[in-house]
Amino acid sequence: FLTMSYILTLNPIILAKSGMQIDSAVTATALSTGIATIMCGLFGNLPYGLAPGLGLSTYISYGIIMKEHLTIPTTLFICFMSGALLYILELFKITKFLNYVPPHIKTGIIIGMGLLLSFIGFQNSNIICYDQNTLLSLCEYNLDNILPLIWFICLTIMYKYNIPGKNLLIILISTIVYSLIYGYYPIEYISLPKFDITIYNINIYNDIDKNISTFLIDILFVTLVLLFDISGVVHTFKNITHLENNMWIFISVSIGTMVSSILGGSPIIVHIESMSGILSGGRTGITSIVTGILFILCLIISPLIKFIPSSISAPILLMIGAHMTKEFKSLDIHKIEDIVPTFLTICLI
Repeated sequence: FLTMSYILTLNPIILAKSGMQIDSAVTATALSTGIATIMCGLFGNLPYGLAPGLGLSTYISYGIIMKEHLTIPTTLFICFMSGALLYILELFKITKFLNYVPPHIKTGIIIGMGLLLSFIGFQNSNIICYDQNTLLSLCEYNLDNILPLIWFICLTIMYKYNIPGKNLLIILISTIVYSLIYGYYPIEYISLPKFDITIYNINIYNDIDKNISTFLIDILFVTLVLLFDISGVVHTFKNITHLENNMWIFISVSIGTMVSSILGGSPIIVHIESMSGILSGGRTGITSIVTGILFILCLIISPLIKFIPSSISAPILLMIGAHMTKEFKSLDIHKIEDIVPTFLTICLI
């Protein structure tokens, strides 16, 4: 729970960039994480933590809403349909096709999403900015973009010495420092969870019929990312736990994604951070059930999350991106037929 808990702060911050309500995003993140994780533990008897993925949240916020200019209800409906499609694919065992997807393509998707996260991290910290001549350039340095670099260095040291709960710890430390420097403090600390069912405001004709090709492509892309992400992570876990994966991984992710989208959140994935619980001895569903319950108990902390500056997401996004690029080691650099499609996949993402 401590290793995954940073998602409670960062996911709502990233979704709020596109105009989503941060209160409903906190509720969606906590509740969908709790439900999906408990389902995976209760029915699948697996020690995996399921929560929104920052890669998909970034794509939804920046790629779909801000770039494609789709409305928030339409975007949430895309997430819902992706979850429903994933459920149907698993129900009819079509997910087995993942066994036939070339490994280097899966690797390219993981690395590409990692670099995208890093790029967004640099943007959020105002380290890079738009330039009309070169498209990108370094921004002028000031305290606002120097501090995220300092936090990134601190986080790197924490990873080096494997400090437990390092992501959450860096968020807490940096928030305290920001409040001391700029002199602002939270007005309230807890509140009742707020439910904003924005997805029901969708206008089928204006929002979908006029953008039907974009709508369908986005559903397909989100679903494929979910499939590749899940298959890659659970394959890694299986090599360590030697547990047999079952249908409840995909079903828990799909139901969690549908719940999240209804409540105003982003798709659910299997978190690689679950590795900490596994390495600590977790081998049964009890690990997931306890983790899920703790996330549900966090439904009341949205005032604290709104108090956290958005630039704090930068060091963690950079670190996650760095970890995802470690997949380069699995590529056979001597096979041009593998390198070229992988290179194109990374660049296009």
